[in-house]
Amino acid sequence: MAWTFDGLHQAEKSGWIKNCYIADLSGGDTILAAHTDATKRIALDSITIYSGAAIGVTIGAGLTGAALTAVLLGVFSMAANSYVQLNFPRPLLVAANTALCADATGAGAVCIVAQGHYV
Repeated sequence: MAWTFDGLHQAEKSGWIKNCYIADLSGGDTILAAHTDATKRIALDSITIYSGAAIGVTIGAGLTGAALTAVLLGVFSMAANSYVQLNFPRPLLVAANTALCADATGAGAVCIVAQGHYV
């Protein structure tokens, strides 16, 4: 199932904010694609994960099939209708030419708001 985005609010100098919702995050899916310049890296400044179901949510870098290539954060064991918010004083960096992705341990609605910039 695909994410529903309210859009990518982006300015090259000021960064980006991504607000996305998926009704069933039961397999890996991309939150933010890699930058078009393959030398640029995603720098994650903050992330909020909301889950409507009691599932585990993992944030990762890249997808291999339907699975995360590398785990960055989690597994966050979420109760139904709960959220976790993380702020990084020093950005969490994703490898160059790699997407920011999410996966879950079961079916359930998930909303993710991520904020960051490119380096």
